[in-house]
Amino acid sequence: IWRSGFPLVQIMREVPFSQFPAILADNRSGTYEATCHLIRLGHQKIAFLGGREDISDYHERLTGFMDAMNEAGLRVPSGYIYPIANSRDAGRKALKTVMDYDSQISAVVCFSDLMAYGVLSVSRELGIKVGSDLAVVGFDDLADSRLTHPALTTVQVEAELFAQAS
Repeated sequence: IWRSGFPLVQIMREVPFSQFPAILADNRSGTYEATCHLIRLGHQKIAFLGGREDISDYHERLTGFMDAMNEAGLRVPSGYIYPIANSRDAGRKALKTVMDYDSQISAVVCFSDLMAYGVLSVSRELGIKVGSDLAVVGFDDLADSRLTHPALTTVQVEAELFAQAS
């Protein structure tokens, strides 16, 4: 389609090896700021949950997380990073796995709000009180994130503005 002259713009995700323009969220900066927020609150054992290693968003968000952790001089054991496809069930599995690795983790940065919904759900089942025992941050600011209890802290991405900018 691109080679035939049809105007195309990628929005929110970049297709590997494509040659047409992309308008993307600042994944690195958003995750960096979210992680810094958790660090300022005193969290030192912070995990990064979700995302597939074959998509650019994952690497950008993980880089932002790692940059913030490294700047703060905080150690990130390999068990604190849990890549997995994006879903509520994946969020549930990811939290169980990292908490089995280190039950002292006090905060998680989730690849997406969808992952965070799973984290919130399984936290209740595990007797972990979100807000006091565990801080949870999502990414995307989906409308449903205001309906969770407690309300999800999340990185806002306004895809509609990206579409207008293209």
